[in-house]
Amino acid sequence: MFFIGIVSETKDSEIIKKNLKNSINAETLNIINLNKKNVENFQNITFDTVVIMQNLEKWDINIKYLDEIIRKSKILLINADIQIRKDFTNRTDTKVITFGFNLKSLVLVSSVSDDRILVDLQRSIINANNTVIDSGSRYFPIENKATVYDALVTFILEIIYGETDKK
Repeated sequence: MFFIGIVSETKDSEIIKKNLKNSINAETLNIINLNKKNVENFQNITFDTVVIMQNLEKWDINIKYLDEIIRKSKILLINADIQIRKDFTNRTDTKVITFGFNLKSLVLVSSVSDDRILVDLQRSIINANNTVIDSGSRYFPIENKATVYDALVTFILEIIYGETDKK
């Protein structure tokens, strides 16, 4: 079982969880919404992946708990379109994957339509099964009232923990 912590609005975490159930065995992933009110309760859990989808400027003192969680995680996904503390991205033992519309993102949205996005994987990624996922462009559906960012995170988590490569 993999533990995924998502720093986002609760509705975004729920949409991602619902969309992942369509492609990944639900018993494989345990997705937990992390917010400034509950993060202290999870500081002793080791998350495989932490996803930061929202700005953390109002987290105040609770940022230290999130920092501890991130320090212990294997993978950190960061929305490259928001302001983020540089010390989160400068990790030596955590793989950092950036996503968004920002041209420097590892996982870049290059086109958006009503029902799908075109995602450009700028470099190869090694998934949880140690399989190399080659760089390139792929279409990915936008389902269940997901935002573009929800779809991007779903795409990345599918690459890492499941099967994808939808054309």
